[in-house]
Amino acid sequence: MSYSYQMRSVKVLLLGDEGTGKHDISGTLTVMGKSVNMKVLTCSRLPLPDDCGYSMEDIEFICFTMCTSSAESMEVMINNLAKVNVSFFLGKSAIVANTKDYDIDDDDDVCTQLNDLSSKCNTQLLYANTEDQNELLELCRKLYRKIECVVGMKSNIHPLLFDCVEMSNPVSDTTMMNTAAGLKLDKKILEESRLAVSMLRNGHEISENMNHENMT
Repeated sequence: MSYSYQMRSVKVLLLGDEGTGKHDISGTLTVMGKSVNMKVLTCSRLPLPDDCGYSMEDIEFICFTMCTSSAESMEVMINNLAKVNVSFFLGKSAIVANTKDYDIDDDDDVCTQLNDLSSKCNTQLLYANTEDQNELLELCRKLYRKIECVVGMKSNIHPLLFDCVEMSNPVSDTTMMNTAAGLKLDKKILEESRLAVSMLRNGHEISENMNHENMT
């Protein structure tokens, strides 16, 4: 007797101010998540618009985005963090600090504030320059691994346990990226994610097979 396992779809919300890299992350995650019917939604501020067709009860994972060079984006993120159900802080969220146009220093005020927020919310903090394609890919792989736990693709691994392991011993994607197969896959993901992001920024609808929806 053979058994088939049908992976349910998962809805991911990228929440942050404009210019924080959420559309770049969204396009890349959408391509990576095709096989699991991932729907990646973007929104600047909570609450979600009444006419968007979704409620917070539909969302299974949240990625809070901010830009380390923008105090306004930090304020927007803090306000968003305060408006979500605390259940999202049980391994079902992450904070992404976009370091574009900013040289991050472990001792500066921004880094200190981000570490405090991450600790208080029990949420993993990830740094990446989304304008650097290698950093963008590695960031999205880390997010995808977290989302895999949330949707049950990693059996018997609770998202909180994954967070603890990931933060204490982060997995490097350098080996994967340096292999011929890895480079070929990276190129394909980047090409498709650039198309998705370009369509988003030009106001076009994304085709159904990309499973991507945008809310502004």
